[in-house]
This record gives sequence, structure tokens and C-alpha cells, in this order.
Amino acid sequence: MSKINLILDSHEYIGKYVKENIDIAVYNLGYLPKGDKKIVTNYKKVIKSLDVLLEKLNLNGRVFITFYPGHPSGLEEAIHIEKYLRELNQKEFEIIKFDFINQKNNPPFLIVLEKIK
Repeated sequence: MSKINLILDSHEYIGKYVKENIDIAVYNLGYLPKGDKKIVTNYKKVIKSLDVLLEKLNLNGRVFITFYPGHPSGLEEAIHIEKYLRELNQKEFEIIKFDFINQKNNPPFLIVLEKIK
């Protein structure tokens, strides 16, 4: 039986809530649709949370990150987090990027990371 906990808090506090290892994590970055577009996720906080999360990720565990580069802070976030992910050891993590190749205006894209060692 799977155990799922939904936590409403900043990514940066993941270590406060997640004490044991996990199999999956989902990040939906950017701002809340139809919400205040001034309230956005912050790449520095996301990277801080990934540092903690990747240590807690089980073998074959996956992290799904959806990016929305169609607004300025989303583009900045995508650039910095993708750079961080590119620097992870390829012997420890496999990382795949899914994106639209026939869409204009910086469409969203998904990155899936799997811990392989």
C-alpha cells in the first residue's frame, strides 16, 4: 500500500517534513494558475530542496519537475535548475527532458530524474 502526503509549504522546507527515504516527488513550478502572478517559485529554494531530496530518493526513485518558461521568472528558473541538473553525476542519475517541438512562446516542459545508483 502506498503512502502519500500532500504538504502545503515551500520546497525549501522539505527536510522538515520528509524524514525517511521516498520513491517519488513532483514539482510544479511557476505560479498558481489564475492566481497572483507576482507569487512564484524561486529557483534557489527549489535547488536547495533538490539537494535534500536527492539524498532521500530511493534507488529507482523519480523526480518530476514541470517548468513554465513562458514568463520571465519561469525562464530564469528553468535556466538555473536545468544547469544544476546537468551537473549531477550521470552514474548516479538519469535525466530526461520532454518538451514540445512544435509550440511557440516558450511552452512548458517536463524533466524526469531517476536515481540509478
